[in-house]
Amino acid sequence: MDADGLEISPITDYELQLQPASFDLYLSNEFRKLKPGAVLDMDEGIPDEDTIEITSDAYVLEPGEFILGSTVEYVNIPNGLVAEVEGRSSVGRMAVDVHATAGYIDPGFEGQITLEISNKNQDNAVVLRPNRRFCQLVFKPTKSKSRNAYGSKADTKYQSQTGPTGTRINRDEELDK
Repeated sequence: MDADGLEISPITDYELQLQPASFDLYLSNEFRKLKPGAVLDMDEGIPDEDTIEITSDAYVLEPGEFILGSTVEYVNIPNGLVAEVEGRSSVGRMAVDVHATAGYIDPGFEGQITLEISNKNQDNAVVLRPNRRFCQLVFKPTKSKSRNAYGSKADTKYQSQTGPTGTRINRDEELDK
C-alpha cells in the first residue's frame, strides 16, 4: 500500500484489511517477555538477558500477563500524517489490550510496530494466534509537515525496528545532554 508516501508491507488481503476508518494489521509470531524476577530500572533499561524471546504458532497469554509482540507489517508513515495503533474490538472483547501507552506513531516513523500486549482477564488465559488480524491503524493528517519528523533527530531510538523491541528508555539521559 502506498498512498501519498504511506507504505505498508506486506499486504495480505487489502479488501479484508481495509476498514471504514482504519487498516487492520496482523500479529507476528515473535514475542518477548520478562523473565520472572527481573527488575525494571529506567536508568538501566532491560538487559537482553532479562527477557525471553519466543517464536510460536500459538501463544497462551496467562491472566494478568504482559508481553511484547509486533505486527507482521512494516510501515512507513510519511511526514504530514500521524497514525495510532488500536486493538480491534474483537480482540478487546477477550480482555486483551494491544498497547499500554504507546499507541501514537509519529510522522516519519518507519518499522514494524511493537505491541504492548496484556491480558486483563483475572481468571482466563487467551490463546494468541499469529498471522491473524490483531490491531488496526487509524490515520490522521497533520495541519502541516513536522519540522522534526521522527527519524530526523538523534533521539529516534526505535526507527527501523523489527520484531518486538524492548524499551530503550536508558538512552534518554544520554540524548538529553
